[in-house]
Amino acid sequence: MGREILILAINDLQVTQKERSHLFHTLQLISPRPDYYKLERIDLQEILEQIPVLLRKGDLLAELPDFSGLYFTAHELEPLWGALQRYNFLPEEEAKLENFFNLAFKHQILATLHNFINRNWNSPYAKLACAVYITLGEIIPWAKHPFIRRLLAVSYQEAKTMKNANKNAK
Repeated sequence: MGREILILAINDLQVTQKERSHLFHTLQLISPRPDYYKLERIDLQEILEQIPVLLRKGDLLAELPDFSGLYFTAHELEPLWGALQRYNFLPEEEAKLENFFNLAFKHQILATLHNFINRNWNSPYAKLACAVYITLGEIIPWAKHPFIRRLLAVSYQEAKTMKNANKNAK
């Protein structure tokens, strides 16, 4: 949580350049050591330096077959269905979204990302997965993370397709 606050403060336009420099230095001091993440064959320092660039495409991971086991069913998505149809979350739906992710689901996502990184360490997607893994819930809240939002959108599209297929089969 401390790192998340520092990142928000660094990006605040009201913070002076001198304060921003001090905050960035503090952020580097509290950045976790590579052994914290237990990632094999990955240059964590390189990932940390490239996080903003990597996160621009990190949400695309949600569409890879490796992550299809994380997709939600139509029944699971029911509390969020209206927001997903609109592709927009109202403030009260944002609160629902925060509560949507239980500890078991968070663990499953992190474990899937971790396994993907260690299995595909030489793939260009490994760096993207590392950036997602490092920022998920640490720097960017779960409900607001682009990877999670894309995972929800892909799940919604899959669930909608299944619903339509079941309707047409009857």
